[in-house]
Order: sequence, then C-alpha cells, then structure tokens
Amino acid sequence: MLALAVSPAISIRELQALAFRSYKLLEVSFHPGLNAIVGTNGQGKTNVLDMLYMLSMCKAPTRVPDASAIRHGEDGFALHGKYTDPAGQTATVSLGIKRNQGKTLRYDDQPCARLSDHIGRIPLLAIYPHDVELVWDGGDLRRRFLNAFIAQFDPVYIQQLAAYEKILSQRNTLLRTPSHDLSLLEVYDMQLAQTAIPVYQARLAACQALSPLLSDYYARLSPASERASITYLSALSDGDLLSKLHEARPKDLQRMYTTVGVHRDNIRFELNSHALRNMGSQGQQKTFIVALRLAQYHLLRERLGYAPILLLDDLFDKLDSQRVSWLAEVFSGEHFGQVFITDTDPSRIRPLFRHRAGEGRLLEACDGQLKEQTL
Repeated sequence: MLALAVSPAISIRELQALAFRSYKLLEVSFHPGLNAIVGTNGQGKTNVLDMLYMLSMCKAPTRVPDASAIRHGEDGFALHGKYTDPAGQTATVSLGIKRNQGKTLRYDDQPCARLSDHIGRIPLLAIYPHDVELVWDGGDLRRRFLNAFIAQFDPVYIQQLAAYEKILSQRNTLLRTPSHDLSLLEVYDMQLAQTAIPVYQARLAACQALSPLLSDYYARLSPASERASITYLSALSDGDLLSKLHEARPKDLQRMYTTVGVHRDNIRFELNSHALRNMGSQGQQKTFIVALRLAQYHLLRERLGYAPILLLDDLFDKLDSQRVSWLAEVFSGEHFGQVFITDTDPSRIRPLFRHRAGEGRLLEACDGQLKEQTL
C-alpha cells in the first residue's frame, strides 16, 4: 500500500541568509537528495531548517513572533532561496523581516501582495521535536496543523477558511456590543453556517485519507501490535451548524463570543481506540507524530504528483535503537526526494547515506557556518 513510484521532486539548490539568529551571513548549496547537518547543541542546525520552513510557509514553525529570528543587534533578517521545480525550471524566493515593520516576500523577484498566495508554491513537510505538543494540545494547534497541510495542495481552502474567519470575527464583534441586533446576528449565523461547510468537508476528507496511512506507518515503526488512528471531531459531524448556532445563542450572548463552529473543531489521536494523551509513553507519542507526518508527506506527494521537501529535526532523539533502525529502513525503502536531517551524532546519520548509494551532503554547523564533511 505504501509503495510509491519514483516521481519528480522540488528542491532548493542554494540558500543565502543574512542576520538570521546565529548566522550573520550564510551562503550554502544543497544536494537534491539527502542533506545532513550535524553538530553539538546550540550551533544552529535547527536554524537552517527554520530558514527553509519560512521560505515555504512564510512564518516560523512555532508560535513565536517571526521577528524573534532577527540576529541580536540587527534591524532585520533576509532569506533567499534558489529552487528547481519538478520540470527542471528554476525559481527564487526572497523573504525579509524588519523590526516593527511588515514582512516582504518576492517570488521570482516579483512582490507577493498576499502571503497566503505563496503557500503551496514550495511544498514542504517538517518533523520537529516540538510536534509532540500536538498530543497535548486542546485543539488550536491541531487545527493549525491541519490547515497548513491542506493549504499546500488545495489553494482554494485558504480562501474558504478566510471567508469563514471573516464572518466569525464580525459575529463576535456583534456579540460584544451592548445592544444586540438580532436580525443582523441571524444573517451572520446563516453566512457562518454556509462558509463552514467547505472547511469541514476539506478537513474531514484529509483526516479520512491520513488515518489509514498513519496506521500503516506506525505499524512499520513500532514493534507492538498497536493500531494508530485519527478522527476528526466537528460540530458538523452530527447536524447542521445553523441549528447549533441557534441553540448556542443564549450562551454566546452571555459569553460574548461564538462557542460553536469549525473554529472549535478538534482531531482525536488514538492508539487502540484510546486517547494517545492518556496512555502513550514518550516513545509511543513521538512514534505516533513521526508516523502522522510521514502520512502527510505520502498524501501530499500523491496529491501533487511530485515529492515535496522534507525536514527532519533531531528525528532520532528520544527513540530507542530499534525504532531508529526501523526509521532508517523506511527512508531507504521509499523515494523521499530532497531531505534535510539534523543530529548531534554523525554515526546515526551515516547509514542513511549508505542507503542512498553514498550520495548527498554532510554539513557540520559550527561557529555560525556550515562546513562540508566527508561522507
């Protein structure tokens, strides 16, 4: 089920960075296949992956302000990447942020008026250690996780989500006014119910497609006979939103915000039909998240028809030697296109190059630079 035929891939060939965290100036080229960055903690391995993430997604991979990536003492940072698309054509992306100013993005040297228009141009999947927070999140982080994924293969989804959020904001503003215009509230209810439908349908379809892939990847990464699954939990699962908005109106008026809708949906993570957050060990939780991200990668590659870029930050951390071995087998058995992986231990990385016939680049992060090492 998981076998995928070799297909074209998108890749970044050159990266320049100015005043980005630990890097005063960085200029580096990459291999179209495997790129490993090793080094001790605090040397800037993850910073490189964050640069690539921001060039694709226009924001940091965590919920910290983008300006926090500006190097101490500098007014802003700039990133520039040169890419090769699946057809062999080149494209450039430039991203800049200055303190107390907006964010600027240029694609092929043309300014991008809306950052959301850029999402999906450079498709990318990342696995970070902080992804395990998805296990404990109350819902907001999981919705963000799903939104970012769908947006990379369905550009209309961003517009649909924005339309819903605009009506939601207007409804919440009305709920906060001292005298409520109930006729206007009814209009907002109808509009909110209508705009919620495509958002719900896209999220439901994505979860239904991801769940069997997650189960297969988890089974390959874990020795135990555990079944991993995800379930989309939505107010629309058992009825129309308009009737639920009517039912919740007294509570909404009292609390002065909208308490029901797709903005409060969630995703249930399960092992053997039990909530992962209640019974999973650290190893089980990380294995679940890695399997989920690999399922996303698989589905994204299938929908796009080519391989996106894959970022793996400290992938082997907190995993026992058996799970490390299984992960190495997964990456050797399938074509993953361009991959970036970081680790403090080069000995855990070198076997991956052997699986790829010794091709790729091994870089060491040290003193604000990336130095090439022999494979």
